Amino acid sequence: MTVPPPSAKAPLLPRLAVTAGDPAGIGPEIVAKALQDGRLPALGRIAVYAHPELFDAACRGIGLEPLARL
Repeated sequence: MTVPPPSAKAPLLPRLAVTAGDPAGIGPEIVAKALQDGRLPALGRIAVYAHPELFDAACRGIGLEPLARL
């Protein structure tokens, strides 16, 4: 896979890892809301580490499409 060079108009943002904490707690919903809010994605390229099905459910619960898995 070839990665295109960064655009001169858009700076390359850092890659940030976010953990959703306790899967049985409120962590997945808090991370999903932070992604929906837009401020977190503005900081960098986000990778979320969470239980996949629980995080998908948290996303759907607030009307956010589940994230693509890497």
